[in-house]
Amino acid sequence: MKNSKLASLLSKLSLKEFKEFGKFVKSPYFNSNSNIISLYELIAKAFPDFDSPKLVKENIYEHIYPGEKYNDSTVRGLLAAALKLAEEFLAVHRLRENEFAYKEFLMSELCDRKIFDLFNIHLKKNRTELENLNTKHEDYFYLTYKMETLINSIDSKSYIPLTQKDVPGDINTKDTESLINYFLISILKRYNYLLTKTGSLNVSLELNFMDEMITYLEKANLREIPILNFHYNRAMLYKSNMEEKYFLELRRIFFDKKNSLDESELYNLMGVLSNYCVRKNNITGEEAPVAQYEIYKYAIENDILALNPTEPINPVLYSNIVAASLYLGKTDEAVEFIEKYKDRIAPERRESAVNFNLAKVHFKNKNYNEALSSLALVQNEDVFYKVAIKNLYAMIYYEMNLVEELILLLDSYKSFLQSNVVLGPRLKENHNNFVSALTKLLKLKDFKDKPELEYLKHEINLLPTTVSMDWLISKIDSLLK
Repeated sequence: MKNSKLASLLSKLSLKEFKEFGKFVKSPYFNSNSNIISLYELIAKAFPDFDSPKLVKENIYEHIYPGEKYNDSTVRGLLAAALKLAEEFLAVHRLRENEFAYKEFLMSELCDRKIFDLFNIHLKKNRTELENLNTKHEDYFYLTYKMETLINSIDSKSYIPLTQKDVPGDINTKDTESLINYFLISILKRYNYLLTKTGSLNVSLELNFMDEMITYLEKANLREIPILNFHYNRAMLYKSNMEEKYFLELRRIFFDKKNSLDESELYNLMGVLSNYCVRKNNITGEEAPVAQYEIYKYAIENDILALNPTEPINPVLYSNIVAASLYLGKTDEAVEFIEKYKDRIAPERRESAVNFNLAKVHFKNKNYNEALSSLALVQNEDVFYKVAIKNLYAMIYYEMNLVEELILLLDSYKSFLQSNVVLGPRLKENHNNFVSALTKLLKLKDFKDKPELEYLKHEINLLPTTVSMDWLISKIDSLLK
């Protein structure tokens, strides 16, 4: 049974959920097959060990059909029936967890069956609950749309024009207004995700209806719908090529404790703000690295480090927070963060994340051998880690004057950037600029040709998004002394 689809599904249930599934199986409403109940009771003796000898097909058959000759097709049919029931359990479980869907289906049933007294009770109750929500997200507008649609349906069927002045109750736009808001939030949410991802990946997409939505929203009073205001400004930040006014509005929303955004939206907003700071050297009246550090500090203080507190921290965010602290010379804070939050990294990625960031701390402290030792424990998990590791190795080799190793690394670094089809063009360009600048710097290091070094510094300053730009400039300045 261990390789069956049923085992695959049941293995993902918690013990509590598995026990609830048992109640589901034993309910005559959902299941009338006593053999599936017997199968559940056998599985329960071994759960969650699906490798148990008790659960081989022959033992299952003997348990359910004692004394009968084994029939493989019968067992397969029983497992298939149990799988179908388990799938139904998941659907019912999701419905019970999704209060919006539950309310929608219940009100639709009451309306269709013309149980209007109960319908009106639930309508009043649901409206009150919806208006009391801290976050009026897309589900709020969808359920409002469905409720208004049901009300209009009732009004249209019960309308009796007694005079010419009588207007049908369904002559209003409450339903369509909610539907439009639901549509705008849903599609902008998706498009903003795609805009974020395509910024770092080598992917190009056509976002249909985007310009029309922006035109519509520019005429709307967005402050009345905070979540729509958030998604609009987020979209405009990318469409305007990171215009500062959209960043400032998004940052205002982020730091406003009454912004009514939920955990996942705050987390995504933090990522947007951080990306802006990475791409911009300066923000009017302040330095981008300081702004980024303050964003991360607020995120840590308010536990905005994942989509929700039970989700693991993304290793890239973990690394970015460490980098922001190190950039401002806050080494102790960086070490404290690495240690305090390491257990919130997914177990399979934890060791690499911790050692990679410890390597950055050692590098900052000029402990280059320790940095190499930590880097040796890092697995090249994905392309973003690989390119970051190569970047750190390059700087360490330069500092240790390991010229041959650095030349070989720069060659493989360059080849990796050329051949990789996943990294986005902007990220590739930023790393290629680093490789090119460090290659030139290595050639000039021994000769200390001042005009050439000054020109190289000028070239780097013209490309402000170059990876590790400040480190490159500092190395040139040390040679110019």
